[in-house]
Amino acid sequence: MRNPNLAALILLTATAFPLPVAGYDCSDVKGHIAAASITPLQRRWRNLLVAVMARQGFVNYSKEWWHFSMPGVRGPAYDFPIKPR
Repeated sequence: MRNPNLAALILLTATAFPLPVAGYDCSDVKGHIAAASITPLQRRWRNLLVAVMARQGFVNYSKEWWHFSMPGVRGPAYDFPIKPR
């Protein structure tokens, strides 16, 4: 990680502010970074998190507010559908 304090910021942001959505690791539309159904406060913190991460070179996956990747690190991202059982 380029900035060791970034991990602390992510942890604080994810635990201290109302970012979570229904359920753990929710793949619902509410998990999208630009979800229309979230509160203004949630939108504010999500946008701040994306901006801070982007300044460090990370790219957000738009369908999961918590999901970031670093282009060029460890090859391509794994992106595949998860089928229900």
